[in-house]
Amino acid sequence: MELPEPRQTQLQEEADRIAGLKLPERFVPELWDQGFRAETELAAEAALRNQVQRSMLGTADVLALDGRRSITVRDIANQQERTLTDLSSIAGLDIAQKRMRMEIEEDLDLNAPQQDALVSLLGLLLRPNLTYNSNETLARKALAADSVAPVFYQVKRGRVIVREGDAVTLQGVRELEALRAQWVGGGSRTAIWGIALLVAAAILSLWRYVEHHRRRQRFQRVRRLHHLVLLVLVASVLITRFLLFVGDAIAGAVPAPPYNVASAYWFAVPYAVGALVIMLLADAQVAWVYAAVQTVVLGAMTGDVGIAMYSMLGSFAAIYGMSRFSQRTQLLRTGFTVGAMNIVVVNGLALMAEPAQPWTGTLFESLLALFGGLQVALLAAAMLPPLEHVFNTLTDVKLLELSNMNLPLLKQLAVAAPGTYQHSVVVGTLAEKAAEAIGANSLFTRIAAYYHDIGKMSQPEYFIENQMEKRNPHERLAPHMSALILLRHVKDGLAMAQEKRLPQPLVDIIRQHHGTRLMRYFYDKARKQQDPKTGTVNEQEFRYPGPKPQTKEAALIMLADGVEAMSRLIEEPTPLNLRQMIHKNSRLILEDEQLDECDITFSDLAKVEAAFLSVLTSMHHHRIEYPEQSATEIEPRTSVAHT
Repeated sequence: MELPEPRQTQLQEEADRIAGLKLPERFVPELWDQGFRAETELAAEAALRNQVQRSMLGTADVLALDGRRSITVRDIANQQERTLTDLSSIAGLDIAQKRMRMEIEEDLDLNAPQQDALVSLLGLLLRPNLTYNSNETLARKALAADSVAPVFYQVKRGRVIVREGDAVTLQGVRELEALRAQWVGGGSRTAIWGIALLVAAAILSLWRYVEHHRRRQRFQRVRRLHHLVLLVLVASVLITRFLLFVGDAIAGAVPAPPYNVASAYWFAVPYAVGALVIMLLADAQVAWVYAAVQTVVLGAMTGDVGIAMYSMLGSFAAIYGMSRFSQRTQLLRTGFTVGAMNIVVVNGLALMAEPAQPWTGTLFESLLALFGGLQVALLAAAMLPPLEHVFNTLTDVKLLELSNMNLPLLKQLAVAAPGTYQHSVVVGTLAEKAAEAIGANSLFTRIAAYYHDIGKMSQPEYFIENQMEKRNPHERLAPHMSALILLRHVKDGLAMAQEKRLPQPLVDIIRQHHGTRLMRYFYDKARKQQDPKTGTVNEQEFRYPGPKPQTKEAALIMLADGVEAMSRLIEEPTPLNLRQMIHKNSRLILEDEQLDECDITFSDLAKVEAAFLSVLTSMHHHRIEYPEQSATEIEPRTSVAHT
């Protein structure tokens, strides 16, 4: 039944007065339709009572409980407190209204407008029986924090604490104070002394190893090896320190992650450049030890074990990458090898990190790691020329440059003494093959052989390989004069090498490749011409001044020099005759005690003879006579002897 408008207004005002609040606008008309049943009143009262008996909070107060495990409830009447751990029993007003609607739907048969009117009325009557006391909570938190001992936590190295222009938080102030205390406190001075002690011990160990290596291996490649290693170590540390500073500055200037993490830029530092330079200037053994010592120094400098491991493994990759240097592009390939190893280490450290960093950070660090590997190659290429000049040493890069047959000195040798030039090339081939067989420096051995007889350019006609069909001028000379001319080619070679500023290792080969061998042909000739009544011939006048070979490479060139000369005189170059000739050459040199001052062994000597035989067999193979050729069309082989 529709309620008249005046009557509806009168009942609405009366109901608002009795209730003491503004009732829902549709509440009175909907209850009028029901006839104001007592059943409705009882059901509404029961639903309201059920919710009031539960713990209720306002919506804003409920949000304050998110993440809490328990709350403390204080009774305002008696000030007693109890701990409530089951927070699921606490609900907000919106949840309480939903529960009342469900109860009314179950107990009363009302249509939707009537239910909405009744639930709206009951919602007005609901009041929270719990109130979140934020002031008391904060006070108790502060009291609890004051009663707890200081807690230490680790700040990741490289993280920016406060940027310029940013507001300084309380946490930032604490971190800055802790950082300042670390550097000015008494404990930091003790740590600095400890770091200095470790670094000094590492450098001393490196120094002692270098000295031991130089004496044991009779290392002649670098005269001042100690100074070289120390200079490279100091330069590497200074370069690292500068680039770390640059990385910190870049991270401080870029606000967006992952570019604002200073430690990420540390992976772009070319830590392996020192080991690579030592590998090229000295050898792999010194480079391995250098890499280990540099790891200790960088670990002490950065205080980061991950960076120390990154430096060590990158250095090992650089040494391995340059173990077989054959062309200039090998340096760039080594840079990519170091970059690949750097990426592996970066991803390994990222997987170990707690908490795990985002994949974007790992990707950025991997790109920087690859860039760091390429920097190793570029920086090493820039450092090599000045270091080669200062220490007068010889690297594989320089050797490849010296192997160019178009260099003025080698072109001059080819024109002035073509026989000696061809002889040097063959000696280089023989010596290189032998060096590969015993693990010596094959590249250096071959290039050194090219230059070992450059002194013959001053008087090429006195050496039989250059005489061709000419008459031998030694037939008109006394044996002593012939010996002086042969001795002079060593002195002239040393003078030319110094004039052309050849590296010292090549100069040493020129001086040592004849050792103190006896010029037996002229010595025997002098003895035959000597009158017994005037005394005996002094053997020392027919010996080269030496010294004897000091390295395996010098010994190989001496052996190859003799083998090449004897091979020109052999009439039937069969494998058996060649083997006997090679062994005879080795026996003569051994009996003359020319190999006493180098570390070549009898096992090495057997491998050297086998290598010589393989080369000479391929050089002196018999040609096949084709059916269409006649015997008269094949020119006979001529032999040219070498003095």
